[in-house]
Amino acid sequence: MMKLTSIWLTLVSLCLVISANTAFSTLDIGHQVLREKGFQVAATVHDVTGQYAFNQSRWLESNFTTVDWGQARSGITLTEDKQILWRLQGNNVNELTPSPDIVPGEDGPYQYRFCYEIGHEPDFTVNFSPSVVDTAVLNDLAAKYAATRAVYPDVPVTTVIMGGPGYNQDYADSAIEAFVNTVQPDMLIYDDYPFYNGTPPAPHDTHHFPRLAQFRQIALANGIPYGTYLQTFIGVDDLRVPSESDARFDQFTSLVYGYKTLDSFVYDGWGSSTPLQPVLFSDLRGTAHPTSLFYQVAQSNQEIRNIGSSLVYLQSYDVRFATLGTVPSRNTAWQAGASDPYITNISVTSANPAEVIVGYFHPMLEEDDGPNYSNQIYFMVTNCKHGYNLNAIDAQQTIQINFNFASSGIQNLQRLNRQTGLIELISTAEQCDDLTYVQTGANTYRLTLTLPGGTGDLFKFSTGAFFVNGMQCGQLSEKIAGDINNDCYVDLKDFAEFAKVWLLCNDPEGLNCTIDCSDPANEEYCK
Repeated sequence: MMKLTSIWLTLVSLCLVISANTAFSTLDIGHQVLREKGFQVAATVHDVTGQYAFNQSRWLESNFTTVDWGQARSGITLTEDKQILWRLQGNNVNELTPSPDIVPGEDGPYQYRFCYEIGHEPDFTVNFSPSVVDTAVLNDLAAKYAATRAVYPDVPVTTVIMGGPGYNQDYADSAIEAFVNTVQPDMLIYDDYPFYNGTPPAPHDTHHFPRLAQFRQIALANGIPYGTYLQTFIGVDDLRVPSESDARFDQFTSLVYGYKTLDSFVYDGWGSSTPLQPVLFSDLRGTAHPTSLFYQVAQSNQEIRNIGSSLVYLQSYDVRFATLGTVPSRNTAWQAGASDPYITNISVTSANPAEVIVGYFHPMLEEDDGPNYSNQIYFMVTNCKHGYNLNAIDAQQTIQINFNFASSGIQNLQRLNRQTGLIELISTAEQCDDLTYVQTGANTYRLTLTLPGGTGDLFKFSTGAFFVNGMQCGQLSEKIAGDINNDCYVDLKDFAEFAKVWLLCNDPEGLNCTIDCSDPANEEYCK
């Protein structure tokens, strides 16, 4: 038998800290749903039924998280009954209403819905101008958003816009800001496809890196998450098949800038009626014959999901280029002391070095640092080397990073292992296959890290605060006061759990109330 005294104490703790942990409810809906549903590794799916019907087993093999159904409402049933996240596109709210034959899930028919998209690639500038906006188009979109939110107030609404009015042009900041201010999307998402034919291929940094920086800056200024599309098709605009290192470059450069939704266009094909062709399958339609790139992307998808389990809790605060070449426009060169107090030098020791990008992050909410800690620094190191004829190993680079921890007391690093999802301690006593970490002076250390082409790793300075991650709460040595449901947050969900315990009480007077711990039904409340 367990006295309810401990429950009273928990309630007191809950009341003391609940006011400090209401920050989640103040987040915008885009960030709330991302934290609830997880980092988005989506792909646009065409075929739903018939001869080339959506193959759920093949989809699960791909390690994508979310089906982008385009406008195929009938496909929702196929994802709901397999507990697969989905998103849907329509030109108005009526086109977003799922088919009536949808199979309800445990908690309702739409529990695996991620977001709705109104329109796609709207021409919101006059005659493809970089800066002259079409106010009529923006006002029409805003009205459609309002109508959609009236029906679906808890669903993020967005619109995918092109990275520029043409593939060789960029929007002016003022045009994108006008789109955001008028339409007010819950996420800022654009598409951009960087891999073109040529020997060597056309340089990507003319548009790819500046666009990553531009949309990031505007989204952060407006307090909304941001996303991008990835190139998994050919057949138009002289695009070429991405190599393994290309595909990783496309994915991980988005992560290092803090993007939280990725959408591979396309997953499967439209058939011979369009020049557009998929590259994940050799079939023009269907998914019967995966290409080698399918399996390579499936592997990198899993790595991104693992890193994404932390990134959804983090907010980008800086992006820096550690490179010997010219820094792309809208971007900034890395300098010691500019973004963190400990890194003193970054260099590439491999032959024919390419860009290295370091992205810096803080936890989005103060409570994400855990008890007794604040303003923790995370950093992501990304090897940008890639090429049309290079696999990930061909394009690997070895990177050296020097640290001076001075009087901070820090000696070690932590890393989220992108292959396992586990948090690793990086110390002088514990080395890993792909890195070494050595002490070089009283308070100085050197990390030597080998990364495959186009790939990045997420680190944190080991201060004693836990590494924010979906798995991390159960690894804490001490329970957070008031966290009744053990989700690392103290919120109204804990009040709900307390209410359940209270209803189990068999003494209405309360003072001597006990719970029968011999009853298996009460096991959760007797631990």
